[in-house]
Amino acid sequence: MPKGLVSLSVYLTTTTGHSCSRLSAMCGRRFANLGTMFTADPQKNHKTAREYFDEHLSHNEYYASGQVAQGRWIGTGTQRLNIKEGSIVTREAFVALCDNTNPDSGNALTPHNKTGRRIFFDFTCSPPKSVSIMAVVLNDTRIIEAHQAAARLGIKELEQFAAARVRKDGRQEDRTTGCLVGAEFTHTSSRALDPQLHTHFTLFNVTYDATEERWKALQTSGMFAAVHYATEVYRNELAHRLHALGYETRKTIKAFEIKNVPHALCERFSKRAKERDEAIARMEKKLGRKLTNNEISVAVHKSRAKKIKGIPTDEVRRNHLDQLSPDELTALRAVVASADGTRKVKPSIFSTDVINLAVDHVFERASVVTQELLLEHALIEGRGHIDLANLKHTLEQDREFVRVGRDISLRSILEAELALVHTVNAGKDALGPIHSGFTPSSNLGPDQREALRHLLHSPDRFTGMRGLAGPAKPLHSTNSPSPAGKQEANRSFAHPPAPLPISFAKTVCPPSLSSGCWWIRNCKPVSPVRSLYWMKREPWDSRTCNGSSRSPRNTTHA
Repeated sequence: MPKGLVSLSVYLTTTTGHSCSRLSAMCGRRFANLGTMFTADPQKNHKTAREYFDEHLSHNEYYASGQVAQGRWIGTGTQRLNIKEGSIVTREAFVALCDNTNPDSGNALTPHNKTGRRIFFDFTCSPPKSVSIMAVVLNDTRIIEAHQAAARLGIKELEQFAAARVRKDGRQEDRTTGCLVGAEFTHTSSRALDPQLHTHFTLFNVTYDATEERWKALQTSGMFAAVHYATEVYRNELAHRLHALGYETRKTIKAFEIKNVPHALCERFSKRAKERDEAIARMEKKLGRKLTNNEISVAVHKSRAKKIKGIPTDEVRRNHLDQLSPDELTALRAVVASADGTRKVKPSIFSTDVINLAVDHVFERASVVTQELLLEHALIEGRGHIDLANLKHTLEQDREFVRVGRDISLRSILEAELALVHTVNAGKDALGPIHSGFTPSSNLGPDQREALRHLLHSPDRFTGMRGLAGPAKPLHSTNSPSPAGKQEANRSFAHPPAPLPISFAKTVCPPSLSSGCWWIRNCKPVSPVRSLYWMKREPWDSRTCNGSSRSPRNTTHA
């Protein structure tokens, strides 16, 4: 504790905003403009679900005479239905699952079969445009195989977060099942007939709860929350496989592209994206505001053209080639020829390196994160050079990390938090009031006046205050008096990293230390603490608590 530190004000703020993944989980709509490779749509209409198989999944984005896109079964739950994972999807089995029926026995799967129930979730995985151009226009089928393998790895990671609701005995929670039943379909074009390699993962609204030994509806909130992680798993694996084929990649703002495929060419073959963006822009101009995720989903759906019927695949590919100049075609063929199976991109970064970089990033403004968030940023740092299994193993072996469930923190952060807890508790009734006779200004609201009155009358060294983000919490900066004739200039503030959420601290602290943790006078604990302000009234050594180090691994906090 710095000498002369007389009062500490802790501002615990909450936010009314939500992450995009959380918004998608709540509204069940397609992710909008997130830069994710995985997107998802729910299907509730039974008739539409059947038609979706006949008119969309089993065909490309156009109807080619005599050609059918075969799907394959995915998910660990298929074994319980006597379906071999990886086998060909039949229409009969697909429709049976749409009907909430076991394709093998004919029995109902989940007890609820009401109208309007979610039938399946359609997760779609797409690569960067340059990858689609080389795979489809230049007909490099090795890239299609690389995409499929990377997409399967991504959906396999998402399967870990599959869950079922638990409502027995008054409980209101989700239980992780890690069990999916789904079908995979790969297509190569967009509705605008642009080259657009993508895979649909149709995940049925069922999961097997091994604890209760029965099928239940699929709870997807954890999957939606992890969709950015799955996206980076896919991107890393795809880039790794492209490098193995001999392709080189270049980094972009959102992801990567194959090197020497011009950006202008990617734009030319993105007609559907332009149609989508124009439709959204028109609706926003008409309404005079930004669209919600739900409204974007509607606008995108309405702008989608009907499938073209009777056009053969060869004709579609000729149409692609006709949009290239002779020089562009020659240059692209040279790119394919250079991909001779010799890896030209040598690994220059390793698992320990990317974990350290990820730690610096994710713990800069948070004390506890999910393991998936840490892995996500590690994969971004080492995209195309990192093996996921090795990365997980390296993280697991690092003793600096402390884990509770899927949450993860650092021992150095925990030690700093425990020291702060002891300091807070030791400061109870340690001082006289700052200004016991002060009356707050009537210009303040009732809550603000009460907060300021309590702050100035409190005998404690530390006072906690909480409130929503934005509503004038630093009221002391303009309304606090100068106590006992001291000048206002004697007050200053510093910003250490946010403390651990109370639930995490109590879980990992020994009982002797956690007892009384986060006692803040007249204020309930809040999780997580968003910002921490140190207020001093006398000179003190700010070097001991300025929280200036960027690396939590090497930071010691007062």
